[in-house]
Amino acid sequence: MKLQIKSWHLLLLIFFITFAFRLYFTFGTEHFSSGEAYFNLRYVNHLLENKSLMFYDDLSYGGRLLIYPPLFYVFMSLFSLGSVVMLKILPELFLSSIVFIIYFMAKDVNGNEYASLFAALLSGFIPIFLKDTLNVISPYSLALPILLLMLYSSLRLENKFYMWAFILSSFLLPLVHPIAIVFVITILVYFLLLSGGALVPTKLKKEAFLFSILAILLISFIIYKKAFFEYGINIIGQNIPLNVLADQYQPLSVSGLLIGVGILPLVLGCVGIYLGIINQKKKPVYFYSAFTLGVLILLSLRMITISVGMMILGIALCIFSALTMGSLIEYIKKTRFANLNYFIAFLLLVSFVAFSFIPSYTFLSNFTSINEEKINDIKKMAAFVDNNEVILGNLEEGHLISAIANRKNFIDTNFLLAPNPVKRLKDVEVFYTTFSEAKILELLKKYNIKVIYFSEDTKQFYFVRHLKYTKDNKCFRQEGNFYVVEC
Repeated sequence: MKLQIKSWHLLLLIFFITFAFRLYFTFGTEHFSSGEAYFNLRYVNHLLENKSLMFYDDLSYGGRLLIYPPLFYVFMSLFSLGSVVMLKILPELFLSSIVFIIYFMAKDVNGNEYASLFAALLSGFIPIFLKDTLNVISPYSLALPILLLMLYSSLRLENKFYMWAFILSSFLLPLVHPIAIVFVITILVYFLLLSGGALVPTKLKKEAFLFSILAILLISFIIYKKAFFEYGINIIGQNIPLNVLADQYQPLSVSGLLIGVGILPLVLGCVGIYLGIINQKKKPVYFYSAFTLGVLILLSLRMITISVGMMILGIALCIFSALTMGSLIEYIKKTRFANLNYFIAFLLLVSFVAFSFIPSYTFLSNFTSINEEKINDIKKMAAFVDNNEVILGNLEEGHLISAIANRKNFIDTNFLLAPNPVKRLKDVEVFYTTFSEAKILELLKKYNIKVIYFSEDTKQFYFVRHLKYTKDNKCFRQEGNFYVVEC
């Protein structure tokens, strides 16, 4: 990792621009931006308060077992000490640090300093990457940098530093997030691409890769063994209801890639992959191509969501964008425009602003946190509900109910090992759309529900304005945006 002084300064500037951009939107809102953030906040706080991990959640689905990789929560607990400010800053710091790794990965495939710097700059402004990782407490903030460091180290295992970084990452990554499967698929695709060719990996790399795959699979099995035994091969679906699965695992589309990844990474990255495989035929090109193809395979198998897949694809395409830019710079040097270096650099910056920065800023123009009204509603509901009673909300509100009201929710998005989420999701729809009082009273008793939350989000999702069975019914007392059950 050798850098010229000027390049080092520019790379630091790119990091600070990326970090400042992320913090601007993160601290522009008081609360976190998703239920997932509050779900993870509960786990961090539980670890700090009880000095132990949470393996049984008595609030989720009214009470259920949990399985998850624990390292992210341990790390966030140690370094944040429960401070909400630090829990906002740390994920943005980790995710901004990706620009350093992308710079060095881009140099692997290209070698041109300025093209690699441009790739690092692009990687900080991928629209869907910003949208899905801003202002949330998410294991991806730690998992993605570790994954990229592991990929970079894989190509220089002869160096002891990188060998140890690779070994350590092989254990850490599956303890942070199941996205470790991306590395396993990358290695398998890499060997298929190089089989029978002159670029076959050395014995050292083969042994290291085998060790890493076994470590990832073993740790993953230990963590998820209960789910493996319960679901078998169907664990790929993570117990997610089919209608939710269809929304989260949509097929890729050109329009989706243009909006989510951005024009520059998509165009420059695709051209770079073509140039690298056709003309350069270097190990880094094949290795990072295997990374890109591996993500596409996981998307097609519905093992990662469309948003996560596009996020990682965007990062991979930024790496190859450096190859396109490097080839363009080399070509210009051979023409009569070779002396227009500063003008070319200006054009690149203008193109970045026009096709990456402005679209990303626009993409985030409607960026909001959980609104204050919802937070206040959930706090008020807690006063009407005992510890053994349940608050009904829509699917996305479950984690908020557990974290903010500290009461049992009816359903949330943590489906793995959840008790019959398909049936519960159908019952949620019944609660908000039926007119049958008898049916509702039966369900209220079955699930011990004390409060029905009828938020604006729920009204829009189910296309309803009123709960028909509550009209002139003494069993339900309206308190603003929720109904208290009194019979």
